[in-house]
Amino acid sequence: MNRIITLMILLVLNTELLSQIKLVEKQEISNNREGVIITPESIIYGEVQNGQKNVVYDGKRIGVLAKDEQISYFKGSNFYTVKNSVTCHCETDKLTVAKYIIEDGKISQLQSIEYDSYETSVKFFKNGSYIVKDEGEAGGYEFKFYSSDMKLLASYSPYEGGFSASTMSFNGDKVLIGITPNNKQMKPLVALFDDAGKDIFKSAIESEGFVVKVLASEHHFSVYTFFVDKREHRLTTYDINGNVLWTKIIDSDIQTWHYHTGNSSTLVVASFDRLLFYNASDGRVQGEKILAEVFSGAGGKHTRNDKYIVVHGVQTIPGKGIAVLISEPTGVETYATGFLTIYNESLGKSYLHYKVGDIKGRPILMVNDKQLSILIASEILKYSINE
Repeated sequence: MNRIITLMILLVLNTELLSQIKLVEKQEISNNREGVIITPESIIYGEVQNGQKNVVYDGKRIGVLAKDEQISYFKGSNFYTVKNSVTCHCETDKLTVAKYIIEDGKISQLQSIEYDSYETSVKFFKNGSYIVKDEGEAGGYEFKFYSSDMKLLASYSPYEGGFSASTMSFNGDKVLIGITPNNKQMKPLVALFDDAGKDIFKSAIESEGFVVKVLASEHHFSVYTFFVDKREHRLTTYDINGNVLWTKIIDSDIQTWHYHTGNSSTLVVASFDRLLFYNASDGRVQGEKILAEVFSGAGGKHTRNDKYIVVHGVQTIPGKGIAVLISEPTGVETYATGFLTIYNESLGKSYLHYKVGDIKGRPILMVNDKQLSILIASEILKYSINE
């Protein structure tokens, strides 16, 4: 459902960056796309057309995939796909991971592996290694770690009776996993692993807690837990050794969050109505912005009585600052005007506006090296980020 009326980007940046971001390209992209991956050099996605799924690479169709095959990872000349298929009478799910190479404008499959398990899913590390986990309606039992050439490296089964839910966050060659057990008498866990499946730390959480989200950075790891009995939202941050650095009770659930490593490490949390900037090491609140005020300050016109603002994503512009993508949700298929808003790093009031233009659909913010991109419906807006 497309529910966007107004879009803007709040960039919390050094003041010298104000003249260093500019729109350099608008690129059309298919409305019938799946699995868009954007790198500084290339764009790849699956396009459903005339009953088949094409691989579109830098605007050219270079091959065909199965209808239920999704591009899930891309780097260099290689990409991986994941395909979930159901056998007769819905008795068993089959999941297939396949590795392809792009050569001479065509795709060739290098290898594939099939998993016979109920409702398995795959998550990738930055280097192409990946984790397979089972996560059906009844929960899961095991996490399996595979290398980029599809060799099993390690497996991890956190509970004999399985788990009811799990969530992951990747940072480079590490993954933070939050796990809630099926058995309420057992404690939820948060665990950090490297891409070979070696555990770096494991830490138990109070037994009545439900792990909602986890977030990994190079030196800090955060867990958002909801305690049902207490109706309490809790934010806990760990160091690389699994020691608790700080814990805070927060007022509402977290829309999204992000670690920014600029002059100091900052945890940016988007709650129901505001942006909070925490010092990652001690939990001090370094800044706070009311989302409705950010929206109207950039030129957005409120149409909702509750002035609810959705935060679609938070990203770091390397060496520069923080980008926050927000909009106000309203009706279906609503067009709007977007804004690119530049703030200084001190969260001051001085800013400039860049009009993004009329949009449709739910936008996505991406930052890669020296390029900031916004995916809006059938268009990618590319902004250069100069030194």
